[in-house]
Amino acid sequence: MPKVNLPRVPVEERDHRWRQIRKAMQEDDLDALFVWGSNRSWGVGLANLRYLTHMGCREGVAIFPLEGNPKCFTSNPHHFQPYNWFASVQEWVDDIEPMTGTDPIVEAMNSMGLSGANIGVVDHVGALSHHSLPYWPFKKIQDSMPRARFLDATEILEKIRMIKRPVEIEFLKKAGKIGLKMLERMIASSREGVNERVVYGDMMRELVVNGGEDYAMNLFTTGSAVDSEQQHLLHGHEAPNSPVDRVLKKGDLVMTEYHANYGGYLVGIEQTISVGEPPPKVLDIHKVCVEVFQEGVDSMRPGKTLRQVVDAFRAPVKRAGMEYIECGIHGHGMSSPEFPSCVYSSESDHQGLSGAGFLSMELQENMVFGTNIDVFEPKWRPDIGVMLGDTIWISKDGPQALCDTPLEWTSV
Repeated sequence: MPKVNLPRVPVEERDHRWRQIRKAMQEDDLDALFVWGSNRSWGVGLANLRYLTHMGCREGVAIFPLEGNPKCFTSNPHHFQPYNWFASVQEWVDDIEPMTGTDPIVEAMNSMGLSGANIGVVDHVGALSHHSLPYWPFKKIQDSMPRARFLDATEILEKIRMIKRPVEIEFLKKAGKIGLKMLERMIASSREGVNERVVYGDMMRELVVNGGEDYAMNLFTTGSAVDSEQQHLLHGHEAPNSPVDRVLKKGDLVMTEYHANYGGYLVGIEQTISVGEPPPKVLDIHKVCVEVFQEGVDSMRPGKTLRQVVDAFRAPVKRAGMEYIECGIHGHGMSSPEFPSCVYSSESDHQGLSGAGFLSMELQENMVFGTNIDVFEPKWRPDIGVMLGDTIWISKDGPQALCDTPLEWTSV
């Protein structure tokens, strides 16, 4: 069967999650959850659906009752012939049908006795999106079930997912090893005369051949650190603006923020390298980034508040008189960013990424965070900076980097 060839989380873990989720449902007086997953943002919109069902897909719905087995809908009918592919690649759920509109979903909820129930809606509400549930399909479901009460219950899964279980840590460690191989390939491929697309493609090939899923972010860009023309070398670019038909030359910076995905679990890495020796100012910025990483990560211990950690990350930038695009941490796991997140300045509130309202939250053992460090020297050039980052596990022995991103500067 196909499932023997894919990373699998054991059924015992499913049972633990379902007990936690159903306990929270009882506390909120919910009869069922309606979980919507989408392929938004390189698949991170699937996080809650996948956490609940272990069902990897591009889009889907799960109806999860307080008692009994869930009912799932996903993909097209051709994936259900000659057998149900989605039921064959995992052992958590087996009642899965093609997603052919809202009528079968309504029919299923009615047949489960939910026509007049309290139904918790679980969407993807990350820092990059307040909601991704399509309006018209959901409105049609509501109109078809006038006696049911639909309530926002996304927070139930978002909070449970904050604390990682041992099997999740193992998946993240495997993702970290793959992520480091991707970085090593980027360094090996970044040579004068090489097209940007080749470097990008080599990185993504490394992801796949080492057991990762191809559904992963890579915010990649290159540009000259010596030309007078204004650059956009403060943060990597998103598709379709990355990669582009640009050939690397001496004096270039190569920078990226990317995910390595193993079994749906993501680690994040940020790195900047140069083709040839960079200007001294770039090395000065990199030195500050290393100080940010070391002081920030050292503060990431159970009992420390998010405010204390973020202040530790930002102190070296302030001491150096520099500025940042992002500087801080955000939750990491099946999604990125996960809650809690604080990467932008405290004076701004970019869709919740400033951390407003939860800076007093204390870090706990087995939380996992991505670090975001994007620093520049505005008195030199406001268009060139350095990116550096890793994924940190808050273990009982202290913070541990899952990817081992090198801190020394790399010139190729």
